[in-house]
Amino acid sequence: MRRATLLLAPLLAACALLAACGQGEETHEFSDIRDRTKPRSTVPPNITAAQRYGYRDPRAMGPHGGDPHGGNPHGGDPHAGMAGMGHGGTMGAGAKPFTWKTPEGWEEVKGSSSRDGSWRVKGEPQTDISLSKLRGTGGGTLLNVNRWRKQMGAADLDQAALDALPKLKVLDRDAVYVNIPGRYGGGMGSKGASIEDARMLGVVLTLPTAAIFVKFTGPSKVVEANQAKFEQLVASIEMAAHGGAAPPAQPAPKRGGLPSFTWTIPESWEQRKGRMGRVVTVAPKGAKETDCYLYLLGGDGGGIDLNINRWRGQMGQKPLTPEEIAGLERVDALGTKAVLMKAGGAYGGQSGENIQGATLYGAVILKDSYLLTVKMRGPASELEGEWDNFVAFLRSVKEK
Repeated sequence: MRRATLLLAPLLAACALLAACGQGEETHEFSDIRDRTKPRSTVPPNITAAQRYGYRDPRAMGPHGGDPHGGNPHGGDPHAGMAGMGHGGTMGAGAKPFTWKTPEGWEEVKGSSSRDGSWRVKGEPQTDISLSKLRGTGGGTLLNVNRWRKQMGAADLDQAALDALPKLKVLDRDAVYVNIPGRYGGGMGSKGASIEDARMLGVVLTLPTAAIFVKFTGPSKVVEANQAKFEQLVASIEMAAHGGAAPPAQPAPKRGGLPSFTWTIPESWEQRKGRMGRVVTVAPKGAKETDCYLYLLGGDGGGIDLNINRWRGQMGQKPLTPEEIAGLERVDALGTKAVLMKAGGAYGGQSGENIQGATLYGAVILKDSYLLTVKMRGPASELEGEWDNFVAFLRSVKEK
């Protein structure tokens, strides 16, 4: 009886309030009041937005642009460890896609949610081993290998040199295997993680719909002593039962199968000599430190969020959330909407460029079979008044 009174009291108060606010208006009587016999399912209070809605949170990327292979255990990139790992080689409640056998003398460690696995050699805090998977091609094998080589202070490889690298089996497929000595910088955005006499072992498997990375960094002597165990770990990796079958073994799309483009250069701009991999490089006439270029990637090229946040990281800006990226300006380009961004700060590029007081303009166009980016960066004084030209150049790009 007391329970019924407690339930009825707030209802009567609500009815009285409605009556007071709506004198002379039609009223309705509640005649079917029931107790709920089965509680609603509840969402755990401590899960992230990424877990709730099923996307990869770009905030887990490193502060300098989400380099997908930063390797820094403190930098927040996809190789920075993950929380919630179960011991014995399977993931916990996060339903991660892989299982493995942890080598003797290694231990699983906690890190960011972008990793699918994370380890270190016991007693060797400078060692870091990671396993991660990205949707799409992640930029392609050559791009990822050269990113790793930059982290070790090594020169880029060309395609012929990449093809000559040894292979390791990952999920019964041949993956590129790198062994790079040098000074480890800790990946983009790392702090205090450099190792003077270091070595990196890494495996890259590029599939049509995913890219899989296994990476080991640390002092050279420790890595060399554990190379066989690294290869043992790689050989033990399998798809978890809940993860479904691995994608079919077939070559990743070749750049030659991607479209060619035409464009119109603004009258006050000119074409410049570019770098390998760019579609075209242009810049305002007389600008000494500024360039603007098109870059084409197969598949989803890492996606819109990753590229926007990679650029923001290069400018020393914090990553945007998916909701913030959804609110960025968009313009029509190539039959879809290009996502635009502006950022100011100190620019630090992947090739060692450093521009104080810089501005960066960026646009990302995601199509069914490719991702095209348009990036312009330089001193703020050289980019002043160039935003309209940047957008006009972007909108002029057409497929041949």
